[in-house]
Amino acid sequence: MGKRAAPQPGEAVSPIIAARGGGQGWEIQISNTDGYAHRVELIRDHGPPGGGVAIFQPSGDASNAHMLLRGTIGAQELSIELLRQSCTSDNGVAHEHALIVTVGVMSPMRGCGDLAI
Repeated sequence: MGKRAAPQPGEAVSPIIAARGGGQGWEIQISNTDGYAHRVELIRDHGPPGGGVAIFQPSGDASNAHMLLRGTIGAQELSIELLRQSCTSDNGVAHEHALIVTVGVMSPMRGCGDLAI
């Protein structure tokens, strides 16, 4: 993940600088590219890997307990929800966030992940 330029005064900046996570059969990496814009890499066990873009959707919740990114992977709509709540992965590792990733009309993929600091 590349480095991002320092924000200018008054510039809107996403609270998600970088994040990674996954669940059974999938992994995701998210990196901020500029302001609210993010690059997304989604790798699935069944299906081609996908790269896309997503925009942080501010909710007005200063605690960022529920963060939402919306965008596209290929020609499909993409929704990524990061919920600040403890989450334990299938292999027993504790994480700070639960993830819900929806691509197109597929059933949501649920898993765990962490924000990069």
